[in-house]
Amino acid sequence: MNRAIIRIQNLKFAYPRAREPVLRGINLEIPEGELVIVTGANGSGKTTLGKCMNGLIPYSTGGVFEGKVEVCGIHTFEKDVSELALYVGFVFGNPEDQLATPRVETEIAFGLCNLAVPRETILEKTEAIFHRLGIERLKGRSTFELSTGEQQMVAIASILVMEPTILILDDPLSHLNQNTCQKVIEVVRGLNGAGTTIIWISQNISEMFEFADRIVLLDNGEIGFNGPPRAMAEEMDFKGLPVIVPQHIELSQELVKAGFSREVIEPSLRGSIQKLNELTETMEPVNLSTPRPEARGSLEVHPEPRSFIPPSKAELRAVERVNDTGKAISSKPDSTREPMIQFDHVTFSYPDGFTALKDISLEFHEGDFVLVSGWNGSGKTTLAKHLNGLLRPTEGRMVIGGQDISDRPTSDLARGIGFLFQNPDHQLHRPTVRDELAFSLINFGVDTRTVTEKISTCAESFQLKHLLDRSPQELSGSEKKRVTVASVLIYDPAIVIFDEPTANLDQIQAKNIIDIIERYFDDTKVVLCISHDIRLWVESRRLNRVVIMKDGRVFKQGDPENIFCDPTIMEFLYGSVLPITQIAQSLSGKGVRPRHYRASTLAEEITRPRKRSHHAAGQ
Repeated sequence: MNRAIIRIQNLKFAYPRAREPVLRGINLEIPEGELVIVTGANGSGKTTLGKCMNGLIPYSTGGVFEGKVEVCGIHTFEKDVSELALYVGFVFGNPEDQLATPRVETEIAFGLCNLAVPRETILEKTEAIFHRLGIERLKGRSTFELSTGEQQMVAIASILVMEPTILILDDPLSHLNQNTCQKVIEVVRGLNGAGTTIIWISQNISEMFEFADRIVLLDNGEIGFNGPPRAMAEEMDFKGLPVIVPQHIELSQELVKAGFSREVIEPSLRGSIQKLNELTETMEPVNLSTPRPEARGSLEVHPEPRSFIPPSKAELRAVERVNDTGKAISSKPDSTREPMIQFDHVTFSYPDGFTALKDISLEFHEGDFVLVSGWNGSGKTTLAKHLNGLLRPTEGRMVIGGQDISDRPTSDLARGIGFLFQNPDHQLHRPTVRDELAFSLINFGVDTRTVTEKISTCAESFQLKHLLDRSPQELSGSEKKRVTVASVLIYDPAIVIFDEPTANLDQIQAKNIIDIIERYFDDTKVVLCISHDIRLWVESRRLNRVVIMKDGRVFKQGDPENIFCDPTIMEFLYGSVLPITQIAQSLSGKGVRPRHYRASTLAEEITRPRKRSHHAAGQ
């Protein structure tokens, strides 16, 4: 057993002016060289605990601090933050909170310069970290003109290059595409293998689950679980937890509820595939001539009930036609009608000369619910900003509702086009939440009585009533996200763009946001959701189109199943097909349809023969 490199005793902490403490009596020891995931719901105290480990709390925040925190044998009260930085590296969840210099190379070298490391060594170390993270393409770029995901990679590089004894990463993958995530994971695991102690803070534990020595679950500022991944998967029902877990664990727990042995629960995907093949009985071949009950267009039958969302006209049309494979054909907008949105050979270059969009031609019609995904820097956000005039084409033209919008101001376009920024702080600017919700309505000339009524209805729907008179800047990240979504949807735009609406949210809050967007959508609107988080969006019942960006171009587009189950596309986007697809393919010899991408539908198919045999035995 290695010595404890982090010791926390009876830690309590409350932020200034807070009514309740965020941390409530934390006792925790972390041995040297461990990889520990700290997880929990938004607001559970994860980030606060991390900041207590590197001295940012209480020095940079103030507040009421009780207890003791030791790192590398040093009491955090005995050294200031700059001295503790020699031992503890901290990567912030929001890269903009960390970036301090205008160029990528100087940002990565910043910490080493402050430590007076020789110039030759700095150049050698920065060049090495560029290569290890695969971000050579960012050399010479302005940090403030990078995408958020690219900024996050630079922030990670600036800490990794310092080779700290303890590395704390706060939600480090939240803005990264999956392939980039795998690169970061590979580097972090390499550091851990070489002896670096890793504290991985995130509500999404799916990527690091099988590699962790221990998982610490915070629940309302207290430790609710502290143990290895296998014990967590076997002892806790993830269905009711806010954390995002691996798809294969979701499936295993569904199968256990259906009567399978708990042996089916394995921390790793490889172990799950092996165990499922051992435990599943030979199944009947799938009858492809009969419509499958779990596939009904954009309507999905789930094994457990979800909150009711009335079907839109587009969904009702989706169940009217079934092809000869038994797969319902998703509703497609009528492409013979004039598109609501048209990118007509659009090219866009930033002032530094970087060409972000290259000859884009795309059309979106009424009833399009679209996921836009792709690598960091592939042009997703740049594409979206052309819709409301925040950016204008260098070449080509943008057409909205049949009209070229080159001469229309953004303020005019905003009446029919809502835009949710990736970072809520870029959008919130009014003194109270009430004022924030009222802002667009007042600007559009809505009468006072209607404004009041809409705010009341919206606050109820978004659970904001208790926050109406609070300053948006005092809210948590998830509360800010709800306010920005509400401020966009309150005036009912026909076109809505959501840029990373689920980033940094726990599973419950992310699904709530997706449910809100789904309820808002109908066949008269166009909804575009930009996201790297494929895992959350594969469960959407309204999604009918996916657009994948690559190097400023449209790499591929199509319906969700054809995109999410295509090995070539998913290899580019995700590094491999989704875990559920891998499991389904491994069971295809036993009659399982190989084109699954949801845990719920695969669990239903695996358990159907067992349910059928139990039913027959009962008769």
